Amino acid sequence: MTKQDMFKYFEEYNTGDYEKTMKKYYTPDAVFESPDYKLEGRDAIIQFMIESHKGTKEIMKIKNMLADGGLIAVEIEAVIQVSEDRPDFHIRPLKKGDSIPLQMVAIYGTRGDRISSVKLYRYTKWSSV
Repeated sequence: MTKQDMFKYFEEYNTGDYEKTMKKYYTPDAVFESPDYKLEGRDAIIQFMIESHKGTKEIMKIKNMLADGGLIAVEIEAVIQVSEDRPDFHIRPLKKGDSIPLQMVAIYGTRGDRISSVKLYRYTKWSSV
């Protein structure tokens, strides 16, 4: 996977069609890890993305990117726009109208032209209110 492929991945991710995007860019055995959860397998990742983004729109932008061999590190600026209350959101409850800025770093492991692993680190402090 090239840097250009990663830009295309982010562009497609931002459409909100997580099933199409993940099937295109992730290996079937991909693993996605964050401080809050670990997902094993592309189907589990797809299901989580669909469920966790209900009532929200997440837009991610690449701020910086480094690629070396089978690893790509990406500094990400994102915004989650909330269109309906989400008291069950996996990080904290969300209210309709919220617009939450996020800063993250993701380390993508790649195999060929696909993503085989993601380790996501958030460095935006989430407010509990």
